[in-house]
Amino acid sequence: MKQRADIALATKRMNLGDANAELTIDEINGLRKDAVESTRKEVNKTLFTIIRKSYAGEKMRYIMPFFNAWENTVRRWATLSKDNPGAVAKAGQITASLSNQNNVVDKDGNPTNTFSYDNVIVLPMPETFMKTMEAVPGGAGLAAAIRSAGSQISIPIRSMDVMFQGEATAGFGPIVALPAGELEKMRPDFESILKPVIPFGPQEGNLFVAAAKTVLPPAAQKAAQLWSATRDGQWSRTFNTVYRYELIKYKLGERNTEPTFEEVTSLTNNMYKVKMFSNLVLPFAAQYDSPLSWYTQQYRKLQQTYGAQADALFLQMYPEMAEATISASLNNTGVQASQQAQANTLKYKSLISKIGTTTPEMIGFVVNDPSGKYDFSQAVYQWQMRNAPVPGSIDNFRGQRNPALLKQDANKKMGWIEYRKAMDYLDSQLMAQGFQSYTESGAEELNLAKQMFTQQLAQSNKDWAADFYSVDKGKWIYRMQTIKTILTDPQWVKDNANRPIVNQLAIYYNTRTQIARELASRKAGGGAGSLDAKDNEDLSQLWQATVATLRAESGGEFDAFYQRFLQNDPVTLG
Repeated sequence: MKQRADIALATKRMNLGDANAELTIDEINGLRKDAVESTRKEVNKTLFTIIRKSYAGEKMRYIMPFFNAWENTVRRWATLSKDNPGAVAKAGQITASLSNQNNVVDKDGNPTNTFSYDNVIVLPMPETFMKTMEAVPGGAGLAAAIRSAGSQISIPIRSMDVMFQGEATAGFGPIVALPAGELEKMRPDFESILKPVIPFGPQEGNLFVAAAKTVLPPAAQKAAQLWSATRDGQWSRTFNTVYRYELIKYKLGERNTEPTFEEVTSLTNNMYKVKMFSNLVLPFAAQYDSPLSWYTQQYRKLQQTYGAQADALFLQMYPEMAEATISASLNNTGVQASQQAQANTLKYKSLISKIGTTTPEMIGFVVNDPSGKYDFSQAVYQWQMRNAPVPGSIDNFRGQRNPALLKQDANKKMGWIEYRKAMDYLDSQLMAQGFQSYTESGAEELNLAKQMFTQQLAQSNKDWAADFYSVDKGKWIYRMQTIKTILTDPQWVKDNANRPIVNQLAIYYNTRTQIARELASRKAGGGAGSLDAKDNEDLSQLWQATVATLRAESGGEFDAFYQRFLQNDPVTLG
């Protein structure tokens, strides 16, 4: 401004020939106005401004509401890179330098030095902050919620991108994202095609709920859940996460009483208040992780590597963390949330309709990857939450887990893992000593050890005992019918002909049918109709030898199937 005034004054004196001439008030104001305008133009030329709009932005305003902002950002950085390439390099260094931090992990929770927008910076919640919060009126409940469900905070690397926030294009608005999300829910196989439109997947819930979530900001969504009579899937998962963690604390003696649903509900609501406040004040999209998150990630890694053996391996490493293996959702069918399982679900739709009503838990065997390994698909997960295996069924492929049964489910899983581990050892000893059945002469000691272990486990784990000793003849009739239906489905048998379990199941089914018929015949003739009877020891030994041989055969798939679906088979016709 001073330089402009000096030049104007010198020019005026030269034009008038008067060395004592001065600028008038109007001339000074004019100079000030010119300076402001020229400065504004220079700033707008260099930096981002919402004033500048383009024809393309006008046409794209409904499809991409922030197209003008994105376009301005691209133009400004293009200009900066042309005038000063070093400025772009410095901006990139801010994000790239985060790859070398020891608290950066990838999407699977593994420490990484490789840059990716999927990485996050993990920061533990400082204890001093927690204590300060407790000292604030009303803050004790929030601090307790953070300890239970948000003990560490994750900052997405993409949030630190000062140029484009990790996105190559302007985000799509509700008018595009909502239909795309609904389409992906109906056709999960479109997931990769629609990823540029909805990179984080479709919104949960029906069309009305999804529309509200698409339009409302995150803070408003959480506020709605706090005062809503119905809870969405995210709130339910948070509730289950809190409940699982508090159960583990109780088991470890870190709390004196077992958590109540009222207490867990309060903790969950307080955690939602923390998240809502974060959405309002933080300059990045903070993610709060429970103390269970690390264990859950380890469990998933074992699943990806070892498949069906993951449960036993995880609980061998972390025996006190059984609750961490229980999913927040309830998988009614055992079907993996993967694109391959989804493709098979559609391929074997006719077969599934035949077995889905009576034995939905066996659908996973029909459609899953036999190894148990798979890549999780959010689109398939959403589809399974919305669709039933059989038209008209009230139970979908997946549903929300009842918190009241969470503890029981964890105890059952732990009990079965302990039981199978012990039985594997006893079975190996049985075979090593030359026996094929626990009822053979000379195997009495091993049979006694089996009975004693079962009784001790039943006494220490009542939930498992109730599951183990339950006798539901109808269940076994349906399961045998399902095995027969699967083995007589030409398409499935053709596609799985190279799997040894196909022939093994046929042997199991045929041998079982013959023995069951013989037992029924003996019972009709006045004899005993049970394998446990002394008079039927010959049939019992034949049956146990057949099962032992099938379980010992290479591959291990039949053994896993037997342990999950055929344990305690009563071998009856019905």
